[in-house]
Parts: sequence; structure tokens; C-alpha cells
Amino acid sequence: WILASDDINNRDFKEAFIGNGFVGQRVLGEGEGSGFFPGLNDQPRFWFGSDDDPDIHSHHGHPTYGCLMHGMWDDFGLMDIPHWSSLQYGDGQGMMDRFGGIHEDYRQELDLKRGILTTTMRWISDGNGRASRLKTEILLARHNRNLAIIRTTVIPEFDGHVYFVDSLDGRCIEQGKDWQTFTGRTQFLRTWMGPARRELLVASQLRVDGGAITAEEKQAFERHILRRIRIKAESGQPITVTKAVYIGSQQPGMLTAADLTVNEALRNPELQFEKHIQAWAKLWQHHIELQPVRLQKLVNASLYYFYAQLSADQPWSLGPCGLSGSGWRGRMFWDADLWMAPAMLAINPPMAKPFVAYRHSTMEGARRNAQQYGCEGTRWPWQSAATGDEICTRNETGRQLHVVSEVAMLQKWYGQVSGDDTYMTECGEEVILQSARFWASRVSWNETKKRYDIGDICCPDEFTGIVDNNATTNVSAVQTLQAAADILKKRGEVVPELWTDIMAHMFVPWDHERDIPREHETYNGEVIKQADTSLMVFPFGWPLTRKQQEDTITYYRSKYPEGKIMMSSAMDGIGYCILHEPEKAWECLIDLLPHFRGPFLQVSESPHNETRCFMTGLGGFLLLIIMGFCGVRFANGELTTNPCLPEAIPAIHLKQAANGTSFKDILCRR
Repeated sequence: WILASDDINNRDFKEAFIGNGFVGQRVLGEGEGSGFFPGLNDQPRFWFGSDDDPDIHSHHGHPTYGCLMHGMWDDFGLMDIPHWSSLQYGDGQGMMDRFGGIHEDYRQELDLKRGILTTTMRWISDGNGRASRLKTEILLARHNRNLAIIRTTVIPEFDGHVYFVDSLDGRCIEQGKDWQTFTGRTQFLRTWMGPARRELLVASQLRVDGGAITAEEKQAFERHILRRIRIKAESGQPITVTKAVYIGSQQPGMLTAADLTVNEALRNPELQFEKHIQAWAKLWQHHIELQPVRLQKLVNASLYYFYAQLSADQPWSLGPCGLSGSGWRGRMFWDADLWMAPAMLAINPPMAKPFVAYRHSTMEGARRNAQQYGCEGTRWPWQSAATGDEICTRNETGRQLHVVSEVAMLQKWYGQVSGDDTYMTECGEEVILQSARFWASRVSWNETKKRYDIGDICCPDEFTGIVDNNATTNVSAVQTLQAAADILKKRGEVVPELWTDIMAHMFVPWDHERDIPREHETYNGEVIKQADTSLMVFPFGWPLTRKQQEDTITYYRSKYPEGKIMMSSAMDGIGYCILHEPEKAWECLIDLLPHFRGPFLQVSESPHNETRCFMTGLGGFLLLIIMGFCGVRFANGELTTNPCLPEAIPAIHLKQAANGTSFKDILCRR
């Protein structure tokens, strides 16, 4: 449950991540402060006071990026929010950071079970050789989405004064307008973000235990606020400074709410820690237990990153890097519907609700996308932000229409296992029906060959460019039409004859030499980016013989480039489990391990890039365990299993997994 670093410099810049389903924050090696990019760490975070006062300068990394919030959209993605996580310590001659002094007994621990990051060290200042022992804890409250707490305890090994600096800093935020700052016992930083002018408020207040404040200085600038306190210190006597932070957006009465929130938190900080830990414990009731231990740690980390970024009661899906990184700025892809949500649906259905609810909440944008192409229904975008309108600027990848089917498939799966009949009746069924109407208007009848084609598209394999008749896209369209037809039949409504005709006469390109599906009509053995045709085995389950399934996986697996991206091996592994070849599936899992990055087990898109934390890959990793080794499937209001465990995994225990409106423990053995 503990991931740890013993290097304050963390030279690969893989900062720890905390989150509460609303806000996500990367945290520096110092244990406070926002994440930053290499090359900028020689810039001062802030300076204040007089130039002749030697203890007032701070030399943290330049404040750029590191904190994202659900719902804080501009037209193209999530906007970074001001830095709230700074609580710097100084000994009177310098401020503690990674760049100055000596850091002894350093350790930073991310407690996955409790959602708390703790940093401890003995710091010896450059300026005067004074030593201090420090312990900093930071959390984003899981029980109160607007609350964050940073708590630092210092034991100075000298008599004199110590200093703490609390800042709220928006200088790295380009999209903020009309900034307002308020200083007082509670300090506030407010702005209006992006073209929609989304109101954002960050507020903080301090509590000191074990020492008396002898001086306090406050300064307000255009985009940031500073509060510096001086505390009388005695050698060996602990002093604890707790910073409570309110982070909110688009809520009525936020100034009052912020003041009440931080005051309440500081009245009893320990109670807030207890409530936070209890909220995490409730999440961890839905868990996966297995051996070996090292694999268990990867599972714990993977679930942690999902639980830290999802909120069951809000329609906030996840982009490929979620709230944990700046990759793709939080925009939504098919990654969410196919790679992430199904894992949550199996182990903790309420955490899958944000994925399906996001799609329904953006239906109007998807309708506009369809209309733009002269089609009916909903064309779910390749990349989307707040509205569901297509925001992809690349012609090729923007035509990955298979996303329409993956959106519909997740809605169907959600209805089959969640027990959430109200959502399905009011929302989910309509998503499926409108997706089917899109396909019915998008296909074209080939009179010469007496078949339906889907032309002018990009495959899941993005290396192809624009082609005709991608096998996976075509069969996915058929399955979407079938899912919609089932809904109409259940309602006692007539299934359009066109739908039935499309399902009966859809063209699926075929490689007759190998007797397997052909990726697209003109495919000729080129290198492919990722799993494409093998998706016909899983998740689409297109009727193929056992030999055709195995040959499809094996052939296209040989076409991946060196350093293939993470999702491909996950889906191939599930395919091998369907074929009851667990050791081949285990080899696919081993393929995933180079993607995990220490010390905090974030993952990258490929072994050779640093696109992280790549939630798509973590979803694929969990899917291989859940839907591969455990053989989980969704049908008829319950979760079924067909285990296929490799020799290395004697058993997998799905704790409180989905079971309609309730939950159940499932034990899968070899």
C-alpha cells in the first residue's frame, strides 16, 4: 500500500499524485507545491520582503501546471488552476527546497490506502548550518471535494525563530481574467477562467500548534497572495502548522462557503483526516486481491489512480491522462468508454457512472457533429471537452467513427450490470438509439457488390490514414444496431427495416490467404499503431472460429512497432484468455510492466515516452486481470466469470464486485 521515494530530487520528474475525484494535484519532492517541468526549476516561485533580508527568498520551481479540476473547461480542454499547495518552511537564513542545503533521512511516501502523501527529512540549511526535522502531510479531502489540507510539523534543533510561507499563486494561469485578491484571516484568490468565464475561488487559512506567532506579513499582488509567519522556536520542541484550503468553482456563495470550510477544518484537523481516511476505506471495499505481492502493488496503484480521479455523483469522465497530467488537456477519447470504464463497472459500478453520464450530458454536441456530416443521430466525437462537439483538428484521426460504437457498448454494459434502471430508461437507451441512427444514416449501399460499406474513415490503427471499410468499425456498427434493435423490441416498437438489412449485409473485409479479417479493404501487412482487428475477438466478440481468433491475434500482434503502446497487449491478453491460453496472456501482462514508472507506479503510453499518468494503460492493465484472467462478462443484470489463470497467479479475489443493485465477493482459482 505504500509507494516511496528516497530522492528529493526525483530526477525523472515523476511527482507523486493525489486527488479526490474533483481536483488532481502533482506534488513536488519537498512534499508541498505544485508539479513543474524540467528546465524551469531555476526560476523563483516568489520573492517578497526587503532585499537586505537574507531569509525571505524562495527558490522552488517556477509555478507552471500540476493541478487540474473537473469541469474547468475552455473550448479545447481542462485549464490549469492556481497553485494552492505551497507551505514553505524556513529557518531564518533560507527556505527549504531541493536546491539548497542537505537533506538527510529523506523519504516521501504515498499511502494508497489512505490517499495521503507524507514527506519526512532532516534538513540542514546552507545559510547557517541549522538543522530541522520536518514531516509534511498533504491530502485532497475525499469526504469534502472543496477541501485540501497541508500539515507540516517541524522539530528545530536550535533556539530562535522559524518561518512558514503560505501562498496562493495564479501567475502561471493564462486563461484567468479579472483577478481579485482578499487578505485577512482567510485569504482569497478569485478569477474567471476561459471563454465561458467560469468562476474559480481558492482560499486558505493557517493554524499553529506548539508555538507562538511573533510576526506576520501579508502581501496581495495581481495574481497571487502571500502570507509569511514567524514563530518562536525552542530546540527539540515540535511546532505544527496546518493549512486548510478551499477550492471551488461555479457554486453560489463561494466566499462564505470558503471561509466556513477552512475555519471548520482548522477547528479539528485530526477529525478531517479521520473522515478522509474513512471515505477512502469505503472506496477500498471494492478491491482486487491476488498474488504475487509485486503484482498486488501494481493493482493497488492502478485502482488508486482511478479512485483519486472519479466522483460517482458527477458526469466527469477521464481523458487519457485524467487529472494526473497535462497530456491531451483532459479531453475525452474512446479510451474512457473502452479501456477505463469497463474495469470500474466490474469492480465498482458507481465509479463507472461518470463515464456514461458524461456521454449523455454531451448529446447535443454529438447531434451537431452528426448534422455537420449530413447524418442523423449522434456522432460521438474523437476528442471532446465540455459540450461533446468535435474538437480534433486532425482530419485523419477526427474520422475515427468507431468511437460511436464504443460509447453505445459501454451504455449497454452499464445497463446489464449496474442495476441503474432509471439511468438506462431516461438516458442510456437514448444514447444507444441515437448512435444506431447515426450508423444507419452513415453507411452506404454498394449496388455493384450488394453490400453496405462504411467509407472515408480512420481505423483504430491511426497509422492507416483515411481508408474504406475498417473491419472493426463495420462490425461495431452492426452490434450497435443490434443493441438498439433489442431496446425497440423490449419497448414493443418496430425495428426499422433498414437496420435489419444493414445487419444482414454489412461488408467485413477478409484476408482469404490467412482466413482472418483484413484490417481494412486495402491493408497489405503494414505496421499498425495498436490493437485494431483483434478487437473483433474482444470486446466485440464477432463470430470467428477458434483458429480464426488465434490467427487474428497472432498475425496483427506481429505488426506492432517496437515499443508498442500499452493498450494493445492488454486486449491481446484478454483474447488469449478467451482461447484458454493463460500463459500467452501472462506474457501480454509482462509486456505491460515496462510502462510502469517509479517511484509512484504511474504509467506511460509507451516504454519510450513520458505521456503519463496514462489512465488508458492502467484501465487496460485492470481489464486484463478482470475480463481476461477472471473472465468477467456483463449479462442479464449480473456479472459472470470464466477464470483462466496463469501459473503465476493461483487465485484472484474480486471484493464487492458488481451484482446488479448489490455487490458480491467473487473468488477465481486456477
